[in-house]
Amino acid sequence: MRKILIGALFFISFAWLLHTFSKNFIVDPIFSRFLSHKTIPINQDIWFIVLRIHIVLALVSLLNGPFGFVHKIREKKINLHRITGKIYIASIVLNFVPSLYLAFYATGGLISTLGFIFLDIGWLLATWMAYQTIRKQKVQEHRKWMIRSYTLTLANIQLYVLKTIFNNGLGINVEIAYPLSIWLSLLLSLLIAELFLRRRNYI
Repeated sequence: MRKILIGALFFISFAWLLHTFSKNFIVDPIFSRFLSHKTIPINQDIWFIVLRIHIVLALVSLLNGPFGFVHKIREKKINLHRITGKIYIASIVLNFVPSLYLAFYATGGLISTLGFIFLDIGWLLATWMAYQTIRKQKVQEHRKWMIRSYTLTLANIQLYVLKTIFNNGLGINVEIAYPLSIWLSLLLSLLIAELFLRRRNYI
């Protein structure tokens, strides 16, 4: 069951890489559809640069995360585990400022902005706690915080799926569907992590 779950994480992260790259760099490289929902004036030159930095760093953390849960790498290839772990942590720390900047221009106004701010702070905090606990050799606590961190890394995928269901599936206006999806993805990520940690044999 553990191997199936880890395999699913690798598949999801790689599939999301292909989806994100094709959508944002090939199909709609100027983000015209995304910008069509913006109601707040933005400096597009700066916004484009920050968004692309955010996307790349988010993909780096998404792709590196599953390696930390592979038992053979964690136990037998400790140097590889440390390298992928450092890349994962660095990508999230570096992504905090771009994420925060984008939050203030989020579709849906203040409710969306607050949702993203809480998500960004929670993501950074969980990742920082994972780093601090392993520095103190608290391995079990480190694993718990890494699970919390990675479920928050997956929040963006949940957000996209929920927004698609609400907006395209149920016909809810994007101004409502988007902030609703942000808050639900945040709460679901935290809930999934805590429910998973209640199992004795977590990753």
